[in-house]
Amino acid sequence: MSPENHLIIDWSRSFDTDDLKSKIEGVGLTVSEFRTLSYDDPTIASRFYGQTVKDERFKSPLNIYFVVDPNPNYDYRQTTRGKREVNTNMFDLKKNLRSMIKGQLHATDNPEETLENLKILNIDV
Repeated sequence: MSPENHLIIDWSRSFDTDDLKSKIEGVGLTVSEFRTLSYDDPTIASRFYGQTVKDERFKSPLNIYFVVDPNPNYDYRQTTRGKREVNTNMFDLKKNLRSMIKGQLHATDNPEETLENLKILNIDV
């Protein structure tokens, strides 16, 4: 498989930036870029998730890690949307990272989701 681009968003900036980069790279992924962004659009969280969102995401600056998976592996995992085929490198990393923090963290699990997220976030790469 070809390398894939993904995103990890640390909504509440729970991780130290260098620590999270180290954790990402420790599982064989590469951080190609990092940005701290702020949004002033009250509808962006609901558009991002495709449903009503009434929490703190997008209400303060967030950290976005642009991640490259040089060797994607796909298998089925139980997700919030049922059992789906996902990039297991990203999905398993996301689950592991979430277990370490009290804040919220988002990670894409396929290239289509990455492109959709970039579009909604108005990010050109």
